[in-house]
Amino acid sequence: MAKINAIAKALEILVSKGVLMIQPCVESDSNNTLARVAATAEVPWRMRMVANKTHVLSKFFSWVAFRHTP
Repeated sequence: MAKINAIAKALEILVSKGVLMIQPCVESDSNNTLARVAATAEVPWRMRMVANKTHVLSKFFSWVAFRHTP
C-alpha cells in the first residue's frame, strides 16, 4: 500500500507543478506494485482508490513507463 501511495503522490506532484511534457518512468522493486498501478493485475479492495487515482493521474501524460528494478 505504501509503494502505491508513493507512486500516486509522485504523479500528483508532477501534475500539480504542471510538468506534463515529460514521460515519467515509475521504477519499483515490487512486481506486484507495478502490475497493480499499470492495471495489469487485480487490485485488492483496500488499494483500489489509490490505484484508481494513479490511473487518472497517468492520463495527464502522453506515456508513463513502469519498470522493475531488482
